[in-house]
Amino acid sequence: MEIKEISLTFKNSQITGFLLQEKENEYVVKLSSGYQIQLLKKNCSNVKIDSSSLDLKSSSISKEIKKNSKLPNIAIFHTGGTIASKVDYATGAVSSHFTPEELISQFEELNTKANLQAFMIGNLMSEDLRFGHYNKMLNAIKEHASSFDGIIISHGTDTMHYTSSALHYGLENLNIPVLLIGAQRSSDRASSDAFSNLEAGIEFISYNKKLREENKPSFNRVGICMHKTIDDNEFLILDGINAKKMHSSRRDAFKQINFKPVCTITSTFNIVDIRKELFTISNSSKQLEITMYNENLKIGFFTAHPHLHKEEIEALSLYDGVILSGTGLGHIGLSEFDEISKQNLENYDAIKKIAYKIPVCVGVQSVYGKVNINVYSSGIRLLEAGVLGNFSALTIETQFIKLAHLLSKNSNSNSNSKITNEVWASNLEGFNTQKLVDNEE
Repeated sequence: MEIKEISLTFKNSQITGFLLQEKENEYVVKLSSGYQIQLLKKNCSNVKIDSSSLDLKSSSISKEIKKNSKLPNIAIFHTGGTIASKVDYATGAVSSHFTPEELISQFEELNTKANLQAFMIGNLMSEDLRFGHYNKMLNAIKEHASSFDGIIISHGTDTMHYTSSALHYGLENLNIPVLLIGAQRSSDRASSDAFSNLEAGIEFISYNKKLREENKPSFNRVGICMHKTIDDNEFLILDGINAKKMHSSRRDAFKQINFKPVCTITSTFNIVDIRKELFTISNSSKQLEITMYNENLKIGFFTAHPHLHKEEIEALSLYDGVILSGTGLGHIGLSEFDEISKQNLENYDAIKKIAYKIPVCVGVQSVYGKVNINVYSSGIRLLEAGVLGNFSALTIETQFIKLAHLLSKNSNSNSNSKITNEVWASNLEGFNTQKLVDNEE
C-alpha cells in the first residue's frame, strides 16, 4: 500500500504525518504518535503533499542465510500478536499480519546472533487463543525441540502469562529454554519494543547454550522475555509460572509474582541476578513428553465481592472446575454477623454443594501474597466446604491453567479420580513455591 507524506499548518500548529485519505472537505492524517486525526480543509494552510509515495508494504523475505556453526540454532514459532502486527494505514488499526519469515527479515541483524528458522503456528491476537492452540504449540515443541538450542514463540502480550503456564504444565523433560516474546508496540513503529525483546531473548538462549556446552546448570524451562524498564536498558527473563501482565500498555508491563525473576539482561547483554535454583543439568536421555489439554473443558473464574447472592455460586455448576478469586487471604462472604448478613449462610450452602461436585480452588485478588484461610472464620468455613488451595502462592491465572492441566490428565487417562488437596498442592512447578514466597516476605 502506498501512502503520501503531508505537512500543513492547522490553526497555527504545524502538523506532519501520513495522508491516509483526502476527502472533499477534510484530510485524514496519521501522526507519528500512531494516532490519526481528521482536519477540516478550511482550517488548513501551507499544505504540502509529498509527490513521492512511501511504500508501506511489508519488506521482502530475505534470502536464506548460511548457518554459522558457532551461533545457537533457534526456532521461532509464530502465533501472532502485536509483535507480529503492523498498522493498517487505511483504517489506523493494528492487526496481526506478518508471516514468521517476514518477522525475521524485518530484523535481519538478528541473523548475526543466531541461526533462525521460522515455523507458522497461527496469526492470532492472544485474546483469541483456546486450549487447542496450546496443543498446537505443544506438538510443535515436541517435534522440533531436539533440533534447536532454544525456541522462541512470538506471542501477543494480553494472555502470554496463560500460555507460559500452559506450556510449562504440558511439557515434561524439557531440555532447552522455550521463551515467549511479545511487544507492546507493533513491529513497524519506531517506538516498537519487538526487536529489543527478541534480541534479549536470543542473547539469553546463546548464554544458555554456553552453559550446556560447559556442562553447567542451564535453564530448561518455559519463560517470558520482556522489558524490565520502560527504556531499553534492562530486560527480564520471567519464569513461565506466576508471570503476570500488570499494565495495559507500558513496556515493563510483565512482573514475576511472589517469586524472583529468572534473571535480568542488561543493555550490554550481561546476565545478572540469576535465580540459580531454576538452572539444572540437562538430561538429554529423557524423552520429551507432552500432556494435551482437553479442548472441551470449561474452567470458570469466580470473583468474590460484597453483596454476593447464592444464585451466582449455583451457576458454577456449569463448569468442570472453578478458580475462586477471594478477597484478602482468600475469603468469600459466608458468615452471619447481623440481620443484614443472614443471606451469607445461603452462600455457604451453595459453595459446599458445588465443591462436592467439582474442584473449587481458591486464590487471592490482591495479586501479591498467598492464600491463608486458616486465620478468619470465613476462611475456615471455606475449608469446611471442601475448597482447595490453602497456602497457595500461585496467581489465579496460573491456577486456572494448572486446574485445566490436572483435569485434562484425568480425561486423557479416562480417570474420574478426584482432585484432592494433596494432588492440587503437588509440585508440578518444579520448585517449592511455598518456600520461595516465604523468603520474599
